Amino acid sequence: MLTEPEDFDRAELEAVLERHWWLREPQLEYLPVGFGSHHWRAVDSRGAQRFVTVDDLQAGFQAGPDSDAAFAALDRAFRTAAWLRDEAKLDFVVAPLHDHDGVIIRRLDDRYAVTLLPLIVGESNTWGPYESADDRR
Repeated sequence: MLTEPEDFDRAELEAVLERHWWLREPQLEYLPVGFGSHHWRAVDSRGAQRFVTVDDLQAGFQAGPDSDAAFAALDRAFRTAAWLRDEAKLDFVVAPLHDHDGVIIRRLDDRYAVTLLPLIVGESNTWGPYESADDRR
């Protein structure tokens, strides 16, 4: 998503990150990357950086018949990715981080859910031109 949701409570997101993932006083920067989810870079008072993903359970591409079904589908997908990283030892899988209760995804409210991932610094050319056909592939 290229814009931050207008009806979103950023203070609640900060509180959930602090309460469940122990990010101290997280500072959020909205990142207009990807599609289907909203993303922020979170930097806490110790300098720890994380990639925050917030999914709209009522309007996203993963939406099920209701927000509970969409949440359950996301939970299964994210737990699968975490299993591949943690149990199958597939280091190349970038998966959400468990919070201090061992949870992968948290509800912010009836509409939004949050996951926290490692921040991988790099460049994306998703929305721009490619220099060659090889780059595009």
